Amino acid sequence: MTKRAKIALTVLLVAIIALSIRIVTREREPAYCGESLSYWLQEYNRAQNTATFAPIDEAIHAMGTNALPHLLSVLAHRDSSIGLQLARWYSRHRWLNLPFYGEDRFVAPAMMALKTLGPEANPILPGLQTLMEKNDNLEQTAQALFFIGPTAIPTLERICRNTNQAVRIQAAITIVEIKESRLGYLGWAFSWQKSPINGKPLLHLGWGYTLNTQEQAVRQLVEGLQNSDPAIRLANIEALQSIGAPTAKRAWAGLLDLGSADPQVIRAAQEALRQVDPQAAATAGVK
Repeated sequence: MTKRAKIALTVLLVAIIALSIRIVTREREPAYCGESLSYWLQEYNRAQNTATFAPIDEAIHAMGTNALPHLLSVLAHRDSSIGLQLARWYSRHRWLNLPFYGEDRFVAPAMMALKTLGPEANPILPGLQTLMEKNDNLEQTAQALFFIGPTAIPTLERICRNTNQAVRIQAAITIVEIKESRLGYLGWAFSWQKSPINGKPLLHLGWGYTLNTQEQAVRQLVEGLQNSDPAIRLANIEALQSIGAPTAKRAWAGLLDLGSADPQVIRAAQEALRQVDPQAAATAGVK
């Protein structure tokens, strides 16, 4: 078999597999105006400016909670090793003009759908909690919770009890990000980039900061040190410690004023204070 024939056969097999998957998933997806949820998610990619979001948002609202199982599936999806190998192969054969993107084109649109649904997306919260506690693509799942908004805070507070420190820190920081967003210190930016494989547009999301974002974040974390739940206090201490000096240095007063805190919280506060502000720790008698 010639090299060209092998390439053609590979492309044909991949196309058949992709088409089969699409047919199966389309049958399970909700639809609006005769178009599947995947179609409307792809419209976020095609939009290329926020002015054209309105009909897409309307479709997402119409499908409502029926869209949540598929959105959770999108956010939980991880490419297999075979998929990654195929993506690398595609990148070396761009002349084939394949329909593949080389990355999951539905992740950012799925987050946009959660943002559109807001509190209506609450039934997805247990699934997102499970994903986040697995510590698998932690930041992506945290962003999804951020987009749902303030109603996700109780879920994030439960995640603060996780035994994994990285998960606790991300949960505490995400709570702060949600509060900052409500106060106008933190927003979200939209951009469209081309897929390196097929050149088609992909929606990308990024943070939109103000000059006071970090200062406000520290203030919110310090306020969290007074929470009645020791797990949330501990998560806030660890988040302050992860920020590091000099920003978190301003939190030392809050670290000292923990009252009758849980022994684990006190030890964590003392360690954080020694790291953030050794002089303040020495003054307070922390050894």
